Amino acid sequence: MEILNFFTEVFHSYDVKDQKVIEQQIKKMQKIDEILPSLESFYTIINAKSQGYEFVSKNFEITTMYTSEEMSEGGMPFWFSKIHPFDLPMFMEAIDVLLDYNIKNVDPEDRYNILYSWNFRHKKKNGEYVNLLEQLTPLYYDEDGTPILFLAHCTIIGSGKPESLIGALKLLKNDNEYVILHEENFSKNFELKLLSKREQEVFKLLVKGNTSKEMAEELKISSHTVDGHRRKIIEKLDFKNTSEMIQFFKENNSKIDRGLK
Repeated sequence: MEILNFFTEVFHSYDVKDQKVIEQQIKKMQKIDEILPSLESFYTIINAKSQGYEFVSKNFEITTMYTSEEMSEGGMPFWFSKIHPFDLPMFMEAIDVLLDYNIKNVDPEDRYNILYSWNFRHKKKNGEYVNLLEQLTPLYYDEDGTPILFLAHCTIIGSGKPESLIGALKLLKNDNEYVILHEENFSKNFELKLLSKREQEVFKLLVKGNTSKEMAEELKISSHTVDGHRRKIIEKLDFKNTSEMIQFFKENNSKIDRGLK
């Protein structure tokens, strides 16, 4: 998987040299896990170097229907294989952008107060996709300032409908409030890159409210051909119908005209 190659490239020369750091964090999380109620929300400790999970909380199974053993044994290849294929490239871009921003712009003394966050669709064991909000806090940095060990918190959000993938990097200040250092909508216009030139033309008219007949006249093609393009657009962008797709783009304020140029 391309995303695993990305992790290998970024973290290949780094490691958690003091294994006691991992052991201490696991013990902390085990104590917390004992008192947490049953929720659709779980914690993990991620080792970016090994592409594995040092700890998986008990609520993982409630949230995803997979077992903790499947997660621990499968590691990142298992987890990333369940991310919706449409969301995966945007998720990769969010990791790349926010990690780079942290390394280049955040003072070393502030780096343990950083919080990464992003959302994506993830497939449960029953085949159902849910929207997860994942928040990561670095627990260990290499001597060169690269975060290696993370505490991750995932929770189900929304109704399961497609949502814009929003990534953010936040800093916890002395007053215990987070300030946003960088926030970006990684979904904007990405969807349009999946469409052919003709499909983009149909899409642009669709979101403006044109009927199939009007689009056929505008593009000088048959209504039957227009309907074929509409079905293909819905399929590629993974929406149930035209109304859901148009509503999504309106709610998320996608820069449609700019993306279609």
